[in-house]
Amino acid sequence: HGEYVHEDDIQLETVSDFQGVDVLRQPERPFGWIVKDVQPSSQPDGEPNPSFVELPRFTFFEIFDAVTGQDDWIWYDIGDGRWIRQTYVSVVDVSPRPDEVGADEFWTEVDLYEQTFAAYEGDRMVYATLISSGLNRWPTREGLFQVWQRFGEYKMSGAEGKVDYYFLEDV
Repeated sequence: HGEYVHEDDIQLETVSDFQGVDVLRQPERPFGWIVKDVQPSSQPDGEPNPSFVELPRFTFFEIFDAVTGQDDWIWYDIGDGRWIRQTYVSVVDVSPRPDEVGADEFWTEVDLYEQTFAAYEGDRMVYATLISSGLNRWPTREGLFQVWQRFGEYKMSGAEGKVDYYFLEDV
């Protein structure tokens, strides 16, 4: 693109093949993804159980129960007697449609705490995925906004001429 950067200032990354999920029917319970490899426990506040298979990052799961542990972290029952502390996951749950959005209108929800995104048509969730929101210097703005354009892919760049310049293609 006609721009030059010294090779010491470039870090190449492996492209993730992670993709969100098309939601074909309204979820009956919260769901999410593992965001850090984890060995499940047999109970809340329990030590990792070596008889359980370690769950790698991006593993999809559903939540069957949730309790607050002794350390005030939420522990999630993800089935088959497996419990995972909330610090290893990002969770999505169906949210009610905002009053300002029509019954058949398209809207999205970004959860900055969970780092998730959900797309809706009216009251029905149609898509969900993980996100990586803005950093403190470039925060993701909160609020209800009109969608003006949609792109399958687009370049993302900022801080031109500064030490924290970034340029990402095909976002």
